[in-house]
Amino acid sequence: SERAFLNDKRFLLPLYLFVVNDTLNWLWCLCVVADINPLSNTSMEFLFENRHGTGVSNWIVFAFVWGDMAGLNGLAGHELIHKREPINKALGMWTYTKILYSHFYLEHGSGHHRHVATELDPASA
Repeated sequence: SERAFLNDKRFLLPLYLFVVNDTLNWLWCLCVVADINPLSNTSMEFLFENRHGTGVSNWIVFAFVWGDMAGLNGLAGHELIHKREPINKALGMWTYTKILYSHFYLEHGSGHHRHVATELDPASA
């Protein structure tokens, strides 16, 4: 029964939706941090207003939330990289590229899976 679930494409929909949502969130965060409002002079300009403030505590909370999203992003990317289809591998790579870890695909497949739980495994403690 596990193989039947692995081939069921409905289980990919949440991953795809998460990647789209996370990419939009990432772009929004970049605009807010850079103080760029791509919707200025429109009725939707409020979407990119800097509402988190400029105090140190506000920036710490903002960075924590953005970092938390990056961690969840890595989980989705890892799952997609393990799929067989090239589009899934590309989407998985995209998620890691956003957090500047695009070499994960090579490191994970050639390092971790080849040498899992040995001294040569870069991902084992």
